[in-house]
Amino acid sequence: MAKFQLFCRQYGLPLVASLHVFGLFTILLWDADFFTQFTPVTLLFTAVVLVGAHQGNLKHLSYFLISTYVIGYGVELLGTQTGFPFGEYWYGDNLRPHLIGVPLVIGFNWIILTLATHFLVKHFSSNKYVIVIVASMLMVGLDTVIEQVAPPLDYWHWAQEIVPLMNYAGWFVVSLIVHGLAYYWLSSHKNAVARNYFWVVILFFMIFSLAL
Repeated sequence: MAKFQLFCRQYGLPLVASLHVFGLFTILLWDADFFTQFTPVTLLFTAVVLVGAHQGNLKHLSYFLISTYVIGYGVELLGTQTGFPFGEYWYGDNLRPHLIGVPLVIGFNWIILTLATHFLVKHFSSNKYVIVIVASMLMVGLDTVIEQVAPPLDYWHWAQEIVPLMNYAGWFVVSLIVHGLAYYWLSSHKNAVARNYFWVVILFFMIFSLAL
């Protein structure tokens, strides 16, 4: 276990970044329909690396991971079934497998983005209100960028092809909840790989949004 953690801390970010660069070029320049099918694999790999690189109490980390996955999956299930709190949308085929219309991997996406934004803001501030609120705002910012490419990549689709404003309000509220949990359980933890992954993921989707 210790060797795996050391490996993730030393080589995790270059590996994840390389995988994203590979995905960027293959989807844009080769076969988008084929390679976007592997998005769930990329998300799982990224989650494993970020968790493997984590430094802190494993019991507290496990509490965060389980609660964030359940909240992330649960709120997406609520959203797709009722339209609350994000609006009316549905998931496409490229994030399969689905359970009740929601990708099983979506909970890992909430974990990844929460870890990245939490440790980025925590690197610059120790104030719990700053960490929770600013990190939640960064989550909304990330979602704003991702929304530009999600439909053409068949990740998810909005009714009438319009992203409602309530989506961003919903993201902010849910982000406040998971970031509150992150601060409660991970306040003494460190994760440089997760912190720097923020720049990988935002550049990845910004380039996509400009190219598509």
